Amino acid sequence: MVRGSLNLLKTPCSLVLLTVFTFCQTKTNKTELVEPLKNQCPIVSEIGKLYGQNADYGFAIEIKKKMDLLLLDICEGHLEHLPEMVDPALGLFVDAKALWTKDEVEKDLSDPKGYFQTYFFNSDLLDKKKGSSGNQTVRDLFLQSGGVKLDFYFDSHKECEVKVSFVQNPKLARRLINPVFAKFQTDWILMRLF
Repeated sequence: MVRGSLNLLKTPCSLVLLTVFTFCQTKTNKTELVEPLKNQCPIVSEIGKLYGQNADYGFAIEIKKKMDLLLLDICEGHLEHLPEMVDPALGLFVDAKALWTKDEVEKDLSDPKGYFQTYFFNSDLLDKKKGSSGNQTVRDLFLQSGGVKLDFYFDSHKECEVKVSFVQNPKLARRLINPVFAKFQTDWILMRLF
């Protein structure tokens, strides 16, 4: 069977089909690979320093995995993994003042003009909300980061604030709020978002 297949490659028609198939396959693979590279996904992160008497490198690795998932979601233009990081009873601070329940987070994520779409992904909506032009979304900031360094401030063995520093354009990171994670039962949950 293999020998017969190899003989088919010798015919002009088979060579044309093989060439077309190879071109289409190459074209498809290039299309799939170009989009993430164009968007600089994933945003590379590294563990920086750990602070506090309860600092634990193992905990930092666990939290970094959650951060990496958030950074990938932000880079790709969605927050589909966010709800699974929010505890239904404790909720999530979405900025310095607003505490939302998990249901409120999920509802807003489905709103094309909601908080997350406005502040994280859509600069036109953000400009309209702020009444000025040239505002940068959270995604815009991260795409200019050149990668991030994560410093972990452990207030206890169950709570950690993560300071995000940018490798390039470090001043842009100042526009973000430091995320806070809390260990609830056996898992780290997100308590405060960027």
